[in-house]
Amino acid sequence: MEQRVVKIDLLDYLFSNVGVFAQLDVPGKRKIFNSRPQPVFDAVLDVVDDKRYVTRFDPKYYSDFPWMTACPKRKVLFCYVCLLQGRTVESVICARADVVAAAQAHEMTAAHMTSHDACLSSVAAPAPDVKKQAQQLAQKKKSLLGKLVQILYVLKCQNYFEKIGKSREFSFKTVDFLALNGLHFSSDWESFFPEIVKDPKKEASLFSIFRALVVEHIKRELSQTDFVSLQIEDVSEYIAKPTISVSFRYILNDKIYERFGGFYELIDFGCKIDDGTLIDILQYWEIGSKLIGISTDFHLERIPTSVPDRPFQLFNVCSTNYKMNYVVVKIASVHRDVREFLGKIQNVVSFLSDVVNDVYVKNDETTQAINVPDKLKTKDLTIDEHILTIYRHIKELTDLMNVLRRNVNISLHLFLLNKVEKVLKDPFFVFYAGFFSKLLEIGNDMSEVLIRSYGDDVNVVKLGVLTRIQELTGTLGQLNETNAPKKNAESKFLNHRIIAAILKDFDLRDKNQTNFAIGKLFSLNQNRGKSDQSEAAKSILDSILSQMKGLIDFNLARLRVEVQQIFKDPSKALPPGKLFEKLVTTGSIVVYPEFAKLLKFHLTLPTSSIDDNQTGSTYRRIKTFCRVTRGVGDFFDLDYLFVENDLSMELAATQNFLGLVVNQFAKSEGLRDLTTDHDVI
Repeated sequence: MEQRVVKIDLLDYLFSNVGVFAQLDVPGKRKIFNSRPQPVFDAVLDVVDDKRYVTRFDPKYYSDFPWMTACPKRKVLFCYVCLLQGRTVESVICARADVVAAAQAHEMTAAHMTSHDACLSSVAAPAPDVKKQAQQLAQKKKSLLGKLVQILYVLKCQNYFEKIGKSREFSFKTVDFLALNGLHFSSDWESFFPEIVKDPKKEASLFSIFRALVVEHIKRELSQTDFVSLQIEDVSEYIAKPTISVSFRYILNDKIYERFGGFYELIDFGCKIDDGTLIDILQYWEIGSKLIGISTDFHLERIPTSVPDRPFQLFNVCSTNYKMNYVVVKIASVHRDVREFLGKIQNVVSFLSDVVNDVYVKNDETTQAINVPDKLKTKDLTIDEHILTIYRHIKELTDLMNVLRRNVNISLHLFLLNKVEKVLKDPFFVFYAGFFSKLLEIGNDMSEVLIRSYGDDVNVVKLGVLTRIQELTGTLGQLNETNAPKKNAESKFLNHRIIAAILKDFDLRDKNQTNFAIGKLFSLNQNRGKSDQSEAAKSILDSILSQMKGLIDFNLARLRVEVQQIFKDPSKALPPGKLFEKLVTTGSIVVYPEFAKLLKFHLTLPTSSIDDNQTGSTYRRIKTFCRVTRGVGDFFDLDYLFVENDLSMELAATQNFLGLVVNQFAKSEGLRDLTTDHDVI
């Protein structure tokens, strides 16, 4: 259907709607006032006493008289401002008279002056609002400061990831972050924020606030969870003083989280984590009523088995993310002599990775054929891996030292060369390396026992572990006879103590794993294949409910039905982590609400299966961070920003979070031009 558009002439509209101008808002008045019609035609026409008068019209009249307008249909002139104010006449300017003289005469009338003044007043720009201008400037500076925070953060991260040898991997993250947030390097920062760009203390204050807000975010997540478990790691070998790290494991909105919880210094190496220390951690993070389990990578005897004023004991379930060969080293390192031995291991690795790999091999093409074990060209391995590698290559390494001594390039590092060569030829060092090498192999077998703790063949593996320990114990006296008898006796005694402590820890872990009923249930489900194990699950469920009494309110009748249904479905014979992922992805978690409570509880614990514990990436990130920072320097002060890099980067991309950082920084540093009531980033 054809549509007809009717164009209304502005002058006709104003003639037909006298007084409409006064009803408009300021922008509307300004638009009408600036839209004065200026039609071009040849002459002005007027008729008086039936006589027709024609006067030539010149378009420059419009510029000479900025109030003049005309009606092209009737070819007469009008005063536009008088018309806007509702004072209309048929023809303000008579064509019989001289147009200029008539226009000048009209300008001198009181009516025109009043109308013109009223029009100009109504469309005039308001006086500058000082407060609003200050708010707009603050808004701009806050926006720039927010972007500066983002830029400085990714630069710090880039520097950190270069130190850990993953700069290329992080570069892709940097590019994405800059692109998604529209960031570029701005010259405005130097002029707007010289105090931050040039003063390291101001920058440190800014990132201290950033770190504190990341911690507050983790606290908020924890406040919304039902249960939390702690993973406590010993990082003393990196920081050179008795220190533990804490990480949390919890489920929020059907997603498993592992978050870093900070570093805590202990009284002494190998001391027990007392109730007071644990309570301080729980109170700071406000999770005292939610803690259900603790796992550790050192002697299980050092962590509390309960929390005061709690109606139930903690589930000290030991994750196999902590491989027992590493736990073995941690248990032994309680002793000063062992810590000295481990320090020598680190010195050898540091020498080979820094001097040989970075200086020697790269600078002399004639020596690239020297055989340096690949595992000793990097510091990224754990201490147990370094022990095994060094012991297996001691003969090759001593030969390598002799080759290095003959090479001129090593002269700058002669002191280190002599030190490492002396270590490698020390019979006690060789003995300890062999002793731990055997212990670590046994540790691998211990890990196998814990993984299979619900399997039928576990006793066979356990017997093999005990046999190998007995064999090792029988060889403890085989030291070089040239050594002092006192040292020989002390070493034998110490090694027996180490083995006894390791056996005690292994027994504790094995007992906890074996008695953990909920673990048996999910192990049974995972290993049942296509067979129906619903009856076996029913008997285990009674033990579970007994152990979890007071923790979760179940609809018991529905729980039993749901467990039977799960165990009858072949497609759900999966590891707990995979089963949870399947239920969440398909939405079936709403079909099994009571079973989901049980599954979430199990997955919150530092459980016995690597599949259940995600990838252990938080654990590895903590270890890497400690190795790089050694517990000192600016990097260590920003621990959460680097250990929880993905979370920090996610928060740094949100405007609300940046607003909090900027506002708190402005208040703490007294930046008055940023502390306004207008909080916009």
